Amino acid sequence: MYKKVLITGGDGLIGRKLAGLLLKDGYKVNILSRREKPSEGNKKYFVWDVSKGIIDEACFEGVEAVIHLAGENIAARPWSPARRIALLESRTSSIALIYETIKKNAASSVKTVVSSSATGYYGNRGDEVLTEESGYGDDFLSYVCYSWEQAADSGKELGLRVVKLRTALVLDSVAGVLPKLAATAKKGLALVMGSGRQWMSWIHVEDMAAIYKHALENETMEGAYNACTLEPYTNEHFTQTLSAYFNKRFITPHVPKLALRIMLGSMKDLLLTSARVSPARLLSAGYKLKYPSLTSALRDLYKKEETPYLD
Repeated sequence: MYKKVLITGGDGLIGRKLAGLLLKDGYKVNILSRREKPSEGNKKYFVWDVSKGIIDEACFEGVEAVIHLAGENIAARPWSPARRIALLESRTSSIALIYETIKKNAASSVKTVVSSSATGYYGNRGDEVLTEESGYGDDFLSYVCYSWEQAADSGKELGLRVVKLRTALVLDSVAGVLPKLAATAKKGLALVMGSGRQWMSWIHVEDMAAIYKHALENETMEGAYNACTLEPYTNEHFTQTLSAYFNKRFITPHVPKLALRIMLGSMKDLLLTSARVSPARLLSAGYKLKYPSLTSALRDLYKKEETPYLD
């Protein structure tokens, strides 16, 4: 078992959960950060600056595996031309810097890289059931994910085992998109985006962190895996289920595509793209979902709130 791991993007939603999970299981965790931070026990911080090609090489000492989560937040700002470049290069240039540093260190003990990707790889595919063999789409997000995976795969030239996890919508009660959706749901509004027929594949944040750990420890895993549940929802069904969790009665207004285009520009694709993704390969690799249904996920995430209407 690997006992010392380097995480890029370790202070993000998934990174924090994963670091905690690994530390609890006796791992030592090094985290690359853009700012200096104090180390805490077996969790140590090291500074890097991808844009300048700077990295504290001490972060690799004794490290046997790298988990690559670094990347600018897709939904943080509108996709101007400059923003598109930043979204792409924050993912590809960062893993390239990791590999360059490993390559020039003959004593490197790194054997495995587990890289994040996203189900955005597939693009807008309607009702098609998507497996890892389905191929990538033809929009901007697809291009980012494809390039991200290609950059990660270059590690195979160094003899590394490379695993790529195509992450679905990650559900967490305090970060990500779910708190925004829940805020309207609590007011009795099940906001439906566009037609509402687009498929949303999702995963509980705790499952997502555990999947990274599973990929890290299961040395038979290699290549791409869809990280989602067996229960995708259409956008309309998802928002109705969420609203029903908090309210006995709710209304279901539709937000037209035109309004989304005006508000978000090309970022509307985040809400309108349909990806009905299958996790069959992940499950065949031995991972057992802790929260396989949306009901079980919501009950866990909002267990401290009074929720009398979801049965």
